[in-house]
Amino acid sequence: MTAQLSVRPRGRLLLLGVFSVPTVSVNPLHLAWREVEMVGSMTYAASDGHADYDIALNILANRRDVADALVTHRFGLDQVGEAFAAAADKSSQSIKVHFNP
Repeated sequence: MTAQLSVRPRGRLLLLGVFSVPTVSVNPLHLAWREVEMVGSMTYAASDGHADYDIALNILANRRDVADALVTHRFGLDQVGEAFAAAADKSSQSIKVHFNP
C-alpha cells in the first residue's frame, strides 16, 4: 500500500512481475482521491512459448549487429545532460542512448 501513497496525484502505479503472495492490499480510495492509474504487467511475455528475455539474449549472442544497430547515441559520463536530452528528443531519432564511462 505504500506505493499507492507515494505516487504523485494523477500519476501511474505499475505492478510489475508476479507476487509471491495470493493477495495484495489496495485501497481504492487512495487511487480515486488522487486519480492514480494502476497498470499491471507480467514483465516479459512468453505467449508463443519463448520468453521475451530469452529472445533478447539470443539476439545479443547470435546477432550482435542487430543489437549494435539499436544503440544510436553514445555519451561520456560528463555528458549526462546531453544524453538525456537526446533520449527525450525523438527528432534526434534516438532508439537507445548509452553512457560510455
